Amino acid sequence: MNLTNAHVTDFLPLLKALNLPSTRNNLDAGRLMLGFNDVATVGDQSNPFLIAVYGQYRRERSVVRPSHPQAGTASTLDNLFSSINTGRLFGDQGQVQFGPGHSPLVLDQQYGSFGANGTKQFGRHIVKFGWDFQHTRVDGTEASNLLNQLFATSADLGTFGPVDAGMYFLNQQGGLKPEDNAIRLRNGYNGTFVQDDWKILRNVTLNLGVRWDYDSKFPNSGNVSPRLGVAWLITPKTVVSASWGIFYDQFRLGLARDVPGFGGANLVTQAYVSFPRLFYGNPSTVSILFATLGLPIPCASSNLTDAQIAAMGLTCAARSANGSNQPLYGIDHLNTVTAPGHAPIPANAAVNAQNVQSLTGLTPQQFADAASSAVNSVPGLFSYDPFGNLTVGGGVFPTNGVPISIDPGFKTPHTNGIHAGLQHEINSNSVIQLDYYHKEINHILGVRDTNLAFAARIPGHGGQLAPGTGKQLIFGYGPWYQGTYDAVTIGFRKRMGKRFSLDANYTWTHETDNALNSNLVTDLQTGIGAGFASSNGPTDSFVGTTTLVTDPVTGQTNANGAFTASNGNPVPKAGIFYNGPGLDEGPSDLALNHTFLTHGVVQLPWKSSFSSIFRAQSGFHYSAAFATTAPDVDGDNHFNGIDFTKTRNHFMAPWFVNMDVRFAKRFDLGERTRLHMYLEFFNLFNRANPAAVNGIAPQSSNLTAPQFAQVLQVLPGREGQVGIKVEF
Repeated sequence: MNLTNAHVTDFLPLLKALNLPSTRNNLDAGRLMLGFNDVATVGDQSNPFLIAVYGQYRRERSVVRPSHPQAGTASTLDNLFSSINTGRLFGDQGQVQFGPGHSPLVLDQQYGSFGANGTKQFGRHIVKFGWDFQHTRVDGTEASNLLNQLFATSADLGTFGPVDAGMYFLNQQGGLKPEDNAIRLRNGYNGTFVQDDWKILRNVTLNLGVRWDYDSKFPNSGNVSPRLGVAWLITPKTVVSASWGIFYDQFRLGLARDVPGFGGANLVTQAYVSFPRLFYGNPSTVSILFATLGLPIPCASSNLTDAQIAAMGLTCAARSANGSNQPLYGIDHLNTVTAPGHAPIPANAAVNAQNVQSLTGLTPQQFADAASSAVNSVPGLFSYDPFGNLTVGGGVFPTNGVPISIDPGFKTPHTNGIHAGLQHEINSNSVIQLDYYHKEINHILGVRDTNLAFAARIPGHGGQLAPGTGKQLIFGYGPWYQGTYDAVTIGFRKRMGKRFSLDANYTWTHETDNALNSNLVTDLQTGIGAGFASSNGPTDSFVGTTTLVTDPVTGQTNANGAFTASNGNPVPKAGIFYNGPGLDEGPSDLALNHTFLTHGVVQLPWKSSFSSIFRAQSGFHYSAAFATTAPDVDGDNHFNGIDFTKTRNHFMAPWFVNMDVRFAKRFDLGERTRLHMYLEFFNLFNRANPAAVNGIAPQSSNLTAPQFAQVLQVLPGREGQVGIKVEF
């Protein structure tokens, strides 16, 4: 739940009245692990071959199911408004989320591992070589989701409940058939290596190595990774070390779970824009936004009737194909769609496939077709969503795979890493060290729209696909993203002596990437293709050579340079190679620029001790969101709301500062019995450390909305506990 403190107070009675379900999951799991290892010496016992062999079998069964399955899987309530006429796209009353969000996820994981390695010294060389094998077998059933982004007033939520309270944007995700939700992963991994620790001088040791990795499902056989390291003992108390290496990722559940080509579930997503009370109860301008983007969605007012619109001479901001403004429909426009002689539908009535015939005298299909005609569209525009409410669905938002293809240029993710370090012994129990790390993270796997035409970003061309790729938007899984990581750490360590020990470390990091989401696994729970609110694809999915396009509103072209289209989308120059995901280049989601951590233990008299952990770190990064209309940058009808003009993750939350302390006392109650008592405090200084920050700038006319960068939620304050442990 992300609300200001004032709004939390307002919503407590409402949440209790609705009896909203919990998001907590129940996890049922069973685990079995078996293993063996053995070491033998072969040959001359004064300098033998050391042969080590190991084997392991692990099986893990798990079921993640909703705590309250009776609530269904529609679970996300969003964008609450104070009134019907705020004129905003997003709500001004914060957000609240509830419910399970998914059907049960069932997994049965089995892993068998086997390996052997040998070590032998040859003069100044210590040579080690080996082989590792792992067989992966995972069976299961993927969860299905209904993600419901509701636009409603808080008053209507209390009256009509979380489905009929207002207009909503619904995403249904899952397999078209039950067998499409099946997970069947099979993979064999082989890895071989050889390394040499070579003492080239009395105080210099060189480490040389090479490794070859092969996964049967990953279509790469040339994953050879060299390694190089050196350690130089400058003085008996000072060591300098450095290393370089390439490290490949491996096939695993998180990467392959929802990729059909790897044996994962074959999932699709279907979006709906639904009107449970027809055009009543919609406080958002989202339908006008969709119409402006060229989608055939009725441009409906939030608070005016047909008569009021006609008297005022109003039209929609969206334009028709002929350049004229589209009509603006009143809140009562569809209430007169009834059979001849039948009374109009009552204002604010909830209309669905179950009651529409009694309200209108028309069958559900007849009413849907008549409603389509009433907004100057052909029959088929309106249909009914999974809740049975009137919706604009499949004809506007075609069914898409999540994902349905593996890119032909698929590459295994790998890291190119460098490290250099210095360690110096101050005295017999104190050490100081300095380290530098640099990593280039290549071929980060993710999802993007691979057949989207460049022209889709131009007004009126949204959803246009590349010629020859069919009518369906294709999500491709491949090595689309990359990042870099640099860090410097300074540390001091004092081992226990004179009754106390102390560790202190400072870390500076600079971490960037163009992967929009920090969680890059492909399962549904990360929100792949989750529609208006989030998408695991990039802000701009287009990768390739740009074409010549013309903005139909302004007449601008990209023949001689880049420009910004009238819909706010960036249009690079024609005829160049353009990497759309680069638009998301910025600090990594989990990057922390500065971190200081210190902890210590003091032994006190009378068998007692005092210990503490102090941590101070710079705030988490976050992005600014568009306050009103969020451009669909590449024209794929997926929106993430991030203001790319301000750079992703450009802003930082306030610093996190925390101190935990513990006082412990031991009582000896006999030769074998001991009693331990603990008194612990967490967040001793009771600091309000931020947990959520508002990234949306409010409109100037709304003085009650949270301000940009305002802390919306904080972590728990000071807490204490007492513990007792008995040893006997």
